[in-house]
Amino acid sequence: MNVVSPAVGLDVSLIPPNLLDVFGLLIYNEFPSCQLSSPLVHHILKKAINPEAMLYKVSQQFRMQDFEEFILFARNLHVELSSEAENLIQGYYLASRRLRRDSLHGSTLSASALKILISLSKAHTKLSLRNKVLEEDALIAILLLESSLILKHGKSALCIAPNPVFPFDLSDENSLQQRDSYLMQCHQQLLKFIAAYGPGIHINPNEE
Repeated sequence: MNVVSPAVGLDVSLIPPNLLDVFGLLIYNEFPSCQLSSPLVHHILKKAINPEAMLYKVSQQFRMQDFEEFILFARNLHVELSSEAENLIQGYYLASRRLRRDSLHGSTLSASALKILISLSKAHTKLSLRNKVLEEDALIAILLLESSLILKHGKSALCIAPNPVFPFDLSDENSLQQRDSYLMQCHQQLLKFIAAYGPGIHINPNEE
C-alpha cells in the first residue's frame, strides 16, 4: 500500500483524482515541510554530537536489532479476520459508499478502500502479535482511512477531525485512558453510522 504525507496548506483538490488513488492512504503532517518539530531537532542534534549515547531509557532495554526482529516476526504472522471485524469493515465501507456519492461520478469512495481497510486491520493485528483481527484493529484502520478521506474531500461522514487516532501524549496512564475513552466513543459513533447508512448490515449500536 502506498502512503503519501502532504504538507500543511497543500490543496489536495488540485491533485488529479487518478493520481491520488495511486496512494492508498494520505497521512496528515502537522509540520510544514520546511520545518521540523522541536523534539525532532533536539534528537537529531544530540545524536550528531554523541552518536553512541543512550538518549532514552527505553534504549537501555531495547536495541535497534530488537525492533528489527520484532517487525520481522510480526510481518510473518498469519492473521485471519474475525466475523466482528469483518462486519465492522463491511458496514463502514457500504455506508460510506452510499453516503459519499454525487450524481455525476457516483461514489467518491474507491473500490480499493476495502482492500486498504483489510490491509491496515491486519497490520495492526500483527503489531499486537495476534492471529485474529479484532474489532479494535478494524476501528483503527477505519479511523486512519477516514483521516485520509478528510484530506481528499475536506469533510468526514463521521465528523472526525484530522489526525484523530492518537491525539494524546502517550506518556502516562492517564493519557492512555483518555485515548481508550476516545476510541470507545469513536466505536459507538461508527456503529450508529453503520446502522443509519449501511444497507442490510445488522450491527447493534448499543453493544459494548
